[in-house]
Amino acid sequence: DVCKLESWYSVIMSSLIKNPETGKLEPIWSARKNMNKIREEYKEFQRMGILSRWYEEMMNMPVNLENNLVDFTKIIYSPFPDMEEIRFPFITIDPAFTQNSNSDDSAIVLHAFVPHTNSWQILEYHYGKFSVNEVFSITLSLMQKYKTTVIGLESNAAQRVLVLIFETYFANNHINEFNIIEIYNHKQKIERILGWCAYLESGTYHLNAGDQDIVTQLLNYNPNSAVNRDDLIDSCSMGVYIIENHFPAIVKYSSINISQSVVKINAQTGAL
Repeated sequence: DVCKLESWYSVIMSSLIKNPETGKLEPIWSARKNMNKIREEYKEFQRMGILSRWYEEMMNMPVNLENNLVDFTKIIYSPFPDMEEIRFPFITIDPAFTQNSNSDDSAIVLHAFVPHTNSWQILEYHYGKFSVNEVFSITLSLMQKYKTTVIGLESNAAQRVLVLIFETYFANNHINEFNIIEIYNHKQKIERILGWCAYLESGTYHLNAGDQDIVTQLLNYNPNSAVNRDDLIDSCSMGVYIIENHFPAIVKYSSINISQSVVKINAQTGAL
């Protein structure tokens, strides 16, 4: 029997593996279980509130629920709304400048209010090793798609350079209307993320039905580690700051065409 040979060994693989060329997850055995089938199973586990079991069984990722940031049974997953129904869209950006494989990712997140669920929802996001040009291109695409000019941008000493670069890029592209909210984070990252997780648990924030990337970062976050893949959820957490401190600006400068004048918002004073 081959299985009894000393040279034989078995390996437990996850149902999805990352394609080294595209960086996207793909089925390890598509003939047996294709991506649509995997998505259906994921949504079913998600609906039943046992998503951690899906990660254990399908991805070989045991999860310690005692250390989780959020009670996953309380997260609400909503369908993507009709575009006409979306209100007060805005963008948050957690930029990273290096392309090193071990460095942080840039994360660009689109938030919006959905009236029929009476909640905010993360509608779209992009994250990865982006150049400054790519971050700008993605941001501009989201502005045009969702008709918003409100951009929340983390702005510490190093990242503030991106504010100036964005202003230059907008000018060079003849875009006069953009409203940058510079986010000066005085809280520790874990505090920001926990604040957003409280919004998730209360139903104030929803995730898209079938979301995987945000949930994966929440599941894998280790509060006792200084090294976490958390750029996406950190950018999501910036939405709480924008809503709590600059809601009038969201109302005033979202859902309009990109074509008027430059308005900068001072996040320290709240003044327009």
